[in-house]
Amino acid sequence: MLNTIDLSKQKWSLSGWTPELWRMHKTMEIGASPIAEVRAMECTIPVSVQQVLLDNRIIKDWNVGFNYKECEWIENRHWIFTTEIEGKELDKSKKYTLSCKGLDYKGEIYLNTKLVGFFDNAYITYNFDITDFLACDTNILNIVFLCPPRWQGQFGFTSKILEFKPRFYYTWDWTCRIVQTGIWDNICIYESDGPYIDYINIETDANLENITGSLSLFGKMTEKTDGYAEVTLKNNEKNIKTEKVSLCENEISLCWKDLPVRLWNIYQLGESPLYDLVIKVYDKDGSFLDEKQRKVGFRNITWKMCKGAPKTAQPWICSVNGKDIFIQGVDWVPIKQNFADVKYEDYKEMLSIYKEIGVNLIRVWGGAVLERESFYNLCDEMGIMVWQEFPMSSSGIDNYPPEDKDWIDGMKEIVSNYVHKRGYHASLIIWCAGNELFKFGETNSLYPIDNTHPLIGEMENTLKEENPGRRFIYGSPTGPLGSFHFDKVGKGLHENTHGPWKAEKGRDWWFEYFENDDSMFKAEAGAPGASSLDILEKYCGDLNAYPIVGENDYWSRPMNWWIETEAFKEEKGRYPETKEEYVEWSQQRQAELLSFAVKTMKDKFPKCGGFIIWMGHDNYPCPANTSIIDYYRRLKPAGLAIKKIFRGE
Repeated sequence: MLNTIDLSKQKWSLSGWTPELWRMHKTMEIGASPIAEVRAMECTIPVSVQQVLLDNRIIKDWNVGFNYKECEWIENRHWIFTTEIEGKELDKSKKYTLSCKGLDYKGEIYLNTKLVGFFDNAYITYNFDITDFLACDTNILNIVFLCPPRWQGQFGFTSKILEFKPRFYYTWDWTCRIVQTGIWDNICIYESDGPYIDYINIETDANLENITGSLSLFGKMTEKTDGYAEVTLKNNEKNIKTEKVSLCENEISLCWKDLPVRLWNIYQLGESPLYDLVIKVYDKDGSFLDEKQRKVGFRNITWKMCKGAPKTAQPWICSVNGKDIFIQGVDWVPIKQNFADVKYEDYKEMLSIYKEIGVNLIRVWGGAVLERESFYNLCDEMGIMVWQEFPMSSSGIDNYPPEDKDWIDGMKEIVSNYVHKRGYHASLIIWCAGNELFKFGETNSLYPIDNTHPLIGEMENTLKEENPGRRFIYGSPTGPLGSFHFDKVGKGLHENTHGPWKAEKGRDWWFEYFENDDSMFKAEAGAPGASSLDILEKYCGDLNAYPIVGENDYWSRPMNWWIETEAFKEEKGRYPETKEEYVEWSQQRQAELLSFAVKTMKDKFPKCGGFIIWMGHDNYPCPANTSIIDYYRRLKPAGLAIKKIFRGE
């Protein structure tokens, strides 16, 4: 039988160390050591090192001015999370496994000063057998985080990035450098006296002819056993179907059809009912071993060809339960720079805002991370679809994924881990290899990656085996060309394209662009707009929010891509005289340009299957950005304009 001890409910402490110095310290209570450079501070997990330091006033708010530059020393220390595990209630006849759902990113784990194991991948779950390390009295668990890679940011060589750590917080054009270290998901101990469920992969579908559901299930036990599994589907307390299946060595497998269920819909089309799937496992004598529960929804997702598309094109019209829809999406980045500090309430608030706008799909961008379980639970409940990318993104100089075999093996493990953790969600409709991946040396968005790259081929094979019912695309953009070109109109070469993000050649060019754009799908495009005055004034710190020029350090924070004072001058014949004047102009310009782009592409449906706005929300108080929701989680004027289009008002 399996029992779970949730370590996130315990008291933890965090201490900071000169690199390697902690290795010279023999006592188990490392966090309390006077040798620590940053003495032990109480904390709870999940949490980032940066948040604990901020809470204890050791660092200043990195969102203000250039305070983030004063935080880089954190990257050059080792950090130790410590907790005590009571040993008196532990049964030494049982097996104990330490399960860490999210460690960012590299380090070592010690129990009672003995090395348990290593970790070096922020995206996967780590499981360590700690049975032989436990004592009968108090046990001291130390999770040591070593220094992160020096640079993995927006600029560089994708082909040379071999570390499994999120890239966006090394600076992107919408966030400063705050390189998270910390525990970003739950940690628990599994107490077992026999085999238990390792993972369960679940796929659901719906038969539209008789309005029934189907479900396939495949799982593995941690050890071989001659027992059986009892699988039950129920709606509240009403059982819909129960079946006992024999375990084949350590595998569980079944397939159900014609289930009398209501269909899960996106919220614009109806309700999003979910059902409880309960998997209980017993040994051959009928003794209970383990149980897993999942919330599942039944829906039929198909992809159809766009009107007028050539036969060689991929399908970009999404059909939900037989109803063709125009995808109205936003590109999602973590709600906070340090995503370890995101709470359930944060997810619920942000997703509720998107639902109110009329968003029906969230694209979880590839430069970040797999979000926590509660994000996908909420999308299931709210009827919002999810496009999930694996953790790869462009770098500018080259956007070509590495071909290193060990790295490819590591990415395959990430793919499997993502499927095991999130693959059952009704809201998740598509897997994508990553963001803006192109053939070697291409930086001008011409030739998107395909499955001739060894990594993409391996990812495709892994998903065919583990999650065959969901669509997989090789990257975004997808197709012969990565962006729209005027001279290629009508040739069927614009499938899923990215851009533009700015009316660099003026309003008339912007309007002409989208009137002519024959892309079958737009997975990323946007227009910049300034943040509101209260944000500028609060977060400029010692910097100046005026003048609005690239030479002004504040407006170059983090980058000056989104300053449009030259466009202001072109329209008005002069530069803005106040920040107030510029903000009003910038926000209205963003609303005008973005709403034109979205409405124009939506009006082309079914020639165009959808538009995903880059980007949805700010997680850093940028002076200007392409977001439609600002740092205070308020709709910019562009957000209000998009809401009218998405909701058909």
